[in-house]
Amino acid sequence: MGLTGLLGKNNLEGLRLHLEAPAELYDDQPGLARLHIRNAKRLFPVFLVELDIEGNRAFIPYVPARTAIDIPFDLQLAGRGRVELTGLSLRSRFPVDFFIRNRRLPFSEQLLLLPAPRPFDPGRMREESADRGEHPRSLPRRSAEGEMMSVGDYSGSEPRKHIHWKASARMDALKVKQFAPGSAAPVMIDPALMPGGDLETRLGQAAWLVNLYGKKGLPMELKLASGERLGAEAGSGRLRLLANLALYDAR
Repeated sequence: MGLTGLLGKNNLEGLRLHLEAPAELYDDQPGLARLHIRNAKRLFPVFLVELDIEGNRAFIPYVPARTAIDIPFDLQLAGRGRVELTGLSLRSRFPVDFFIRNRRLPFSEQLLLLPAPRPFDPGRMREESADRGEHPRSLPRRSAEGEMMSVGDYSGSEPRKHIHWKASARMDALKVKQFAPGSAAPVMIDPALMPGGDLETRLGQAAWLVNLYGKKGLPMELKLASGERLGAEAGSGRLRLLANLALYDAR
């Protein structure tokens, strides 16, 4: 019994762990993290260890001595905003199955939980804004045309309003105006104007719009509770807006 007790105690010694959270981790939704595990013992491997972080579990079958491994780790946490993880426990049945040994390790990781996206019908916002006589700025507008840069051949797909009639008469062939790329007006996303009945629902709807318009490459502006506006250029800045939604304070 003395030998099995010594082996079991030693099995949980010398482990060093670091959690690498995913870039996007949403409130109460699963995300795939990575666990970096190092066995710092010089001679003895680690066998059959169960790991628990705030109710999220992983099984570590074997780590050789003086070796580091990475494993995928399913992570799901509840609560929007900054979350401090301090609880990490280990348990093992090694070397005999009817003895279970437990150990808590010093552990501290701070994560940012984003609002869980909540799909909704943006057309509802359009109808409500129309009833108030307002323009629904949380809906995308068509891009404005830039300045005319040159004249090109008519391919048949251009709208008639782009035909350059004077150039066409001179060249005896249809010519069209060619414009510089236009810039779309930023889509304003204001959580206070979302149709949800409570703050967390409205923040989830705002997060859904940020992801939707971010994937479409549209420029966006997020209005915070303070009235400050944060911009995100087309194709970038989406995670910055989501992080500010995670820390949104309506007070």
